[in-house]
Amino acid sequence: MAKTRQRTFAPLPLGDTFYARLSHTAEKVGLAKLDEAGLARAVAAVSRAYTRDRAELDLQATQREAHTARAHFFLPRDLVKVLGPVRDLARLGLLPAARTLRVLDVGAGLGSSTLGLSRGLAELGTGQRLEVLALERDAGALAFFRGLSRELGAQPEFAPFSLEARDMDVTTKLPEGKFDV
Repeated sequence: MAKTRQRTFAPLPLGDTFYARLSHTAEKVGLAKLDEAGLARAVAAVSRAYTRDRAELDLQATQREAHTARAHFFLPRDLVKVLGPVRDLARLGLLPAARTLRVLDVGAGLGSSTLGLSRGLAELGTGQRLEVLALERDAGALAFFRGLSRELGAQPEFAPFSLEARDMDVTTKLPEGKFDV
């Protein structure tokens, strides 16, 4: 029987400080890291909720184990997925040029999209800052996002941003105003 070859993946482009702040925030809100087996089970459950059990998504994705999986596994991976589009916008000259970008993050969750944009702008060295209005109906996810944004503070790995987070069901109405992103 042939032995399966192990694959090594490139590390995510996030520094040790980010992971330390992520872990500290998770502990502060009661989402201490699970052991390997527990995290694997929680990741599998969240994945099932998002891909197969959509009717159960609200219930399954907001439980403590799901928040833990989202914080320790999904958030770093989803954050870096935003870097490609940010780089593409810059390469094509389509990244808004304003010194401060107004951002509307609909369904913000734990903040992956906002953090990805912030990380991308820092990587590009644009000198821009973000004013973020984050909308999310999962109060636990929003509390984590608020805490992590405070923890990250003025880290050079991320473009500076201010965060207004609203616990809000976006299926009824979106806020008025002009946003750049």
